[in-house]
Amino acid sequence: MPKSYLSDKACASFIVDIYDGEMEKLLADLKKARFISIMIDGATDVGNLENEIIYIKFFDKEKGVVQSFFGDVKHANADGIIAAVDSGLENWRDCVVFLCADGAAVNMGKKNGVAAKL
Repeated sequence: MPKSYLSDKACASFIVDIYDGEMEKLLADLKKARFISIMIDGATDVGNLENEIIYIKFFDKEKGVVQSFFGDVKHANADGIIAAVDSGLENWRDCVVFLCADGAAVNMGKKNGVAAKL
């Protein structure tokens, strides 16, 4: 293997390319899904920054039940979470049959949480 492939920059490039390819396949499968479930969770890191993660689960006729990481949440608030899903899917709100989230205000807040906005 060439030494140029052993650097951290090459590794990061490979990871981004793999992610892009897998996300493209996931989005193609999601567009065919009639129903989807969304799972959201967040955590605060040592720098006191909030991080959110989104998983999407759906049924594919060929693959069966598919659960996958979804989205790059740029802002860890309700609008940021919804924007992350919006960036990959059109008309997804009509397909959501289940939302799973912890009790954090960003997810379950009565007025401005993800659940309220959906």
